[in-house]
Amino acid sequence: MAGLMRGALLLTAAKTPYRRAGLAFPVGVPLTVAILSLTVQQLRLLLEDPQITVMVGQDIGTYVIVPELKAELSDDDLQAFIDAAPPVEIEPAVPLPVGPEQELAELRQTADETAAALRRANEEIVQLQDAGKDSAAALAAALADVEARNARIAELEADLAKAAKPAAAKPKDKSAD
Repeated sequence: MAGLMRGALLLTAAKTPYRRAGLAFPVGVPLTVAILSLTVQQLRLLLEDPQITVMVGQDIGTYVIVPELKAELSDDDLQAFIDAAPPVEIEPAVPLPVGPEQELAELRQTADETAAALRRANEEIVQLQDAGKDSAAALAAALADVEARNARIAELEADLAKAAKPAAAKPKDKSAD
C-alpha cells in the first residue's frame, strides 16, 4: 500500500452536509485530509461508514480506492498505514464546531426529506387503496354476474325437467300404428 500513498485521503460523503470522525463534509465538495492528521479510530470510522468513499492519493496526484484498506484491519495495521504516509501540505483535519444555524439547517433538510418521503409513501398508499376498491367492485360485479347466470341455469334446467316429464307421461297413440 505504501507505493500508492501520497499522504492524503480524498473523502466523499454521499449526502452533504455530513459529519463523521470529527470531520465536517462541506456541501457538494470532497474533503482532502492529511493521513498523518488522523487517529486509528478516525480512520476506522471513515472506512466503515457506507456514506463515505475513501480514496488514497497516488504519487501522480490522483486518488484511487484501495481495496486492501478496510475497517476490519487491526489497530496496528491501520496505525502502520498512517505512519507510512508522507507529510503533505494540507490543513490538519480538526473537528469543526457546528453552530446552531448549521445544525438547524441540517435538521430542517432532514425533516424536509423525511416529509417528502412520507408524502410519496402516502400517495402510493392512496393509489393502492383506490386500486383495491376498484378491484373489489369489479370482483363484486363478477360474482353478481356469476350468481345471476347460475340462477338462470337453474331456471332453464327446471324448465327442461318440466318439459321432459309431460313428454314421458303421454301415452303413445295406438291408432297411429
